[in-house]
Amino acid sequence: MSQTEQKNSAEQRLLLDIEKLRRAHSNTLELYVALAHLLFFKYDSIPTTNRMYQLVRRGSMGTPAQALKIFWTQLREQAQVRMQKAALPEELLRSAEQLLAQLWDEAVGHSTQHLHEERLDMQTQAQKWLQALEKAEEGAEQLRQDQARLFERLEAQSVALVQSKQQSDEWQARVQQLELELAQALARQQEQQRQWQTERGTLLTQVKEAKAQMQQTEERAQAHEQRALLEIERARQQARVSIDELTHENQQLQQQIGEIKGRYAVQTQQLERAGHQQQQLQAQLKEAEQGCYQLAAQLKQHELQEQQRTARMRRLEQRLQRARRRATRSLRTKRARQEPNTRN
Repeated sequence: MSQTEQKNSAEQRLLLDIEKLRRAHSNTLELYVALAHLLFFKYDSIPTTNRMYQLVRRGSMGTPAQALKIFWTQLREQAQVRMQKAALPEELLRSAEQLLAQLWDEAVGHSTQHLHEERLDMQTQAQKWLQALEKAEEGAEQLRQDQARLFERLEAQSVALVQSKQQSDEWQARVQQLELELAQALARQQEQQRQWQTERGTLLTQVKEAKAQMQQTEERAQAHEQRALLEIERARQQARVSIDELTHENQQLQQQIGEIKGRYAVQTQQLERAGHQQQQLQAQLKEAEQGCYQLAAQLKQHELQEQQRTARMRRLEQRLQRARRRATRSLRTKRARQEPNTRN
């Protein structure tokens, strides 16, 4: 075990022994005397006033000094009694008395020196305590001033408290009024809640009916759309057939016109080659002109038929556009009916 650990262990044992002395001695002076005996005989330590006061910290600094004098007096008396009782020669007794007196003088001198040092320390501490006392008095004066200001503030706060109490009473009355209004509002809200639930049930029923109607309308719209698509398809097929027919007739007319132009060219050549047959050719020409007129009439008739077919095609296209618009309006109506239900 190191010296530090031994010293700490000794200090702990000393503190335990001092605690036992505290319980055994209620008198402060007797406690200090017992502590001096404990330090001198058990712990081989010379007791001093400062050391004893630091360990006990009871009473004033004069108490351990008085206890130390009592301890040395008791120690001297005990030594004298023991030497008187012992069967020793007178010279040895005188030598022992001189040695004891020397020890006593040294102990008293050592104690006086420590007492002087402790008095200097006490004077220094007393000076510090006086300075601290002056600061404390200044602080006390400041505290008295603060106390006066606090009393003034307390009076002001008391007045404010009275006013606050009046306001509190007013607010409490207002709160009671508000609680009454709140209860009435809650009753109205509950009544409105019941009405809302009734209206909500009615609305749900109406929504279900509207959904059923919307579904039926949607089915009818789909059927109408299918019919419209079928009509459009039939119109397209009829238009294609008419266009094919008109194209075939146009080709035939073009072929006939080509043939007429060919015959006309041949006839022109014949007229050029046969000038002497002009009269005959004029007759033939008249016939040819009549044939041309007939062909022109046929051509006009074909053109008129083509115009009629074109008009019929336009009517078919207009019917197709009207069918598309009806289908678009039906789809828009269907979507417009679906959107409010989706929002609800």
